[in-house]
Amino acid sequence: MDISPASALGVDEFSENDRFANVGSYAGEPGERGDVDDSIEVRTSDAHLAQSQDRLLDDMQTGVAGLEKRFAAFTQMLRRELTSLENRCGAALRSLFTPSSQHRATASSEPEIPSTSTAAPPRFNRFVQSAAQRNHLDPALLDAVIDQESGFRPDVVSGAGAVGLMQLMPATARELGFSDPFDPAQNIEGGAKYLRSLLDRYDGRLDLALAAYNAGPGAVDHFGGVPPYKETRAYVSAIMANYRSAVLRAG
Repeated sequence: MDISPASALGVDEFSENDRFANVGSYAGEPGERGDVDDSIEVRTSDAHLAQSQDRLLDDMQTGVAGLEKRFAAFTQMLRRELTSLENRCGAALRSLFTPSSQHRATASSEPEIPSTSTAAPPRFNRFVQSAAQRNHLDPALLDAVIDQESGFRPDVVSGAGAVGLMQLMPATARELGFSDPFDPAQNIEGGAKYLRSLLDRYDGRLDLALAAYNAGPGAVDHFGGVPPYKETRAYVSAIMANYRSAVLRAG
């Protein structure tokens, strides 16, 4: 019986076996296949990281939007409170300078607001008072604006085309919902509504609201305050001085 040692195997046979052995030996060791697996793992991690960042960004944007809404609501509440405080202060000032003998009870559901201006003709008083009540303004302020704008002449037309007691531009009157700016009641109501919107826009700053009424909100926003126009500055000063004097003369 011929038993040949392993070393006696033919070269080709040994090489064939060895080749398959080598394939098995490299199957589980680091190599090119391992590199491919590692690169896939890196790309997967990057994708998860990007998704996490996107979610975090969305959460932050949602949180900021919520804060902005709450801040806007808080600002509106403050404006309403400031308007209410402004009205109460005006009423308190008028009561200080009104003799007690002139206080009268009224059957109306709304308290009567006395006119504090001596410049307003009696035929316009009721329009001024009703417009002031509806727009939460002091009638003395409306009187001062009308006196400065038109001198209580309802048929005045400016060179720029502003008309009536409060010198409304026809386009502005239409935007406010009024068809006849020459009608005293509509003109005063439109002017009061516009002035109220400017006071709200500038957080109750009367000087800025008056400047915007005269020169336009764009000019006030551009300069960040009362524009350096001689006419506008004189306009604001005159109305505020007349308004203060009217309040002090109330009675």
